[in-house]
Formats: sequence, structure tokens, C-alpha cells
Amino acid sequence: MKYVVRLVGLLLFSSVLSVGYMLCIFVPMEASPATKSDPLVTLSYIDKRLSDINEYIDSRLEKIENHIGNISTNADNKTKISTTNTSNNISSTLDTTDTTANTTFNIVKIPINEMIYLDDSAEVIIRSGKAVVIGSKSGGLIDISAGSDLRDGMIVPNNHLILNPMNDGRGIAFVDESWVMIRGKYTIISN
Repeated sequence: MKYVVRLVGLLLFSSVLSVGYMLCIFVPMEASPATKSDPLVTLSYIDKRLSDINEYIDSRLEKIENHIGNISTNADNKTKISTTNTSNNISSTLDTTDTTANTTFNIVKIPINEMIYLDDSAEVIIRSGKAVVIGSKSGGLIDISAGSDLRDGMIVPNNHLILNPMNDGRGIAFVDESWVMIRGKYTIISN
């Protein structure tokens, strides 16, 4: 009996293997290259498709550039309004200096209790003394050396490169007599 069961099992196993082998040999594979299900593609077809893709990308880039241009125009208008408001608030200026055409820093000695109001993109390094940030509603100054924001009333660290991102009344108030390096347009105001 065991012999018969083994023989039947062996026959079933061999028949399954035979059918699987026949299917692999005689049934053609789907999507073989260069058949009706997967034809060859011509160069002109590829060129046309690439041209369509390039046109699509160019149109999207043009839309993005237009959008960026609109944002830039709006930002310029807001800066002009902000500059006008700031200049109306500052009436007792001692000295206004523009070093934007210069790529080097000006070395300036600032007496105690004086303030510097910075135009946009002005850079400052405090070499000695103690100073605090004069912030605006939009924020404070950027400490590029530390990679952090300096908010209104925070102490400005010495020997750090400080950047004013916007001309909206931001600056630095000096608690001690200080030596600073400044690049860009600024206004010194005495108390």
C-alpha cells in the first residue's frame, strides 16, 4: 500500500513538472521586444515626446518666473512704504553714511548712548563695547555668524557678522562706547 501511494505521488509530481516545463517552452512570453505587443519606437516619436516635455517645462518655468516677479514687485512697494514711514519718524540725525558702493567695511567709533539705524542689507561687526538690538514689528537683526535671529532688546555679540534684512527702523543701540565695522548705508542718531 505504501508503495502505491508513493508511486501515485511521484506520478503527480512528475506530471506537474512536465506541464510547467511545456508551458515555459511553448507559450510565448508577453511583451517580448520587437513583437506586436512591444513594437520598436522610432526616433521621430522620441524627438516629438521630448519636444512636448520641454515645452511643458518651459511653460511651467515661465509661470514660476512671473510669479516671482510679482512677489518681488510687491516687496519693493512695501519697502518703499516702510522707508517713508521710518524716515518720517527719525528727525534728529547726526550723520548718514552710504558705503554700499564700497566692498570694504568702515571703521566707526560710536559714543555711549548713541544708535545706528541700518538700511536694508547693511552689515555690522561690533569689535568692542556693548550694544543691544533695536527691532521692528517685522523682527530684529540676523546674526550670520551664529545662524540665529537677534530680537529687540537682545545683546549683540562682539565679533559676529550682523545683517539687517529690511529698512524698517531696525538698528543697534550702544550701551558702551564701541568700535564697529559697518558696510552699507546707516544713520547715526544721538540721544
